[in-house]
Amino acid sequence: MKLPAVAIAASFVCGVILGLCRPLAGHATSARLLMAAFACTCCLIIAGIWLAGAQRLGLGATAAIASWIALGVLGVEISSQPLSSDHVLALADTERINLHTPLKWHGKLRDEPGRLPWGYGYEIELEGVENQGTLLPARGGMRLTFTPHPGDRTLPDLHLGDEMAVLTQAKRPSVFKDDGAFDGELTWRCKTSI
Repeated sequence: MKLPAVAIAASFVCGVILGLCRPLAGHATSARLLMAAFACTCCLIIAGIWLAGAQRLGLGATAAIASWIALGVLGVEISSQPLSSDHVLALADTERINLHTPLKWHGKLRDEPGRLPWGYGYEIELEGVENQGTLLPARGGMRLTFTPHPGDRTLPDLHLGDEMAVLTQAKRPSVFKDDGAFDGELTWRCKTSI
């Protein structure tokens, strides 16, 4: 029973490696290549299902392996797409915001606040950031940790979907939340007082 899982994982890894090769990687931002990889993947999946239904298991298995390879290539192509100009990482890379100073970040909670051993954790879906008195639209995410100190006022009762504004200095995380997984959206980690 482990052999099919090993074959699937190996096929997907081969697709990722193929997608990272120079000829394909050089065209990673091409919409045509992305659409072609998506169409090829769909055709292979449909062919594999049809062949398995027609009792041609050898050809169906070959189509299934090829579809996993195509999914690996498609995954690399999707992860290589450029960020939009209002994404928080693009704003930082183009120096439209300065991460070396505290900024006021606006957004909504993605999840219920989490209780951590050292305080509270919030995951915020960003909507904007105030920089030099101007509110810039910003997309992306931020992980916020808050450690209460004696004498601090209590935090408001926040829940999923609540809007919040936080004055903090953000930084790129050294370790992402899903270590080893493909991150569709990079998050930021920061420490602050609310």
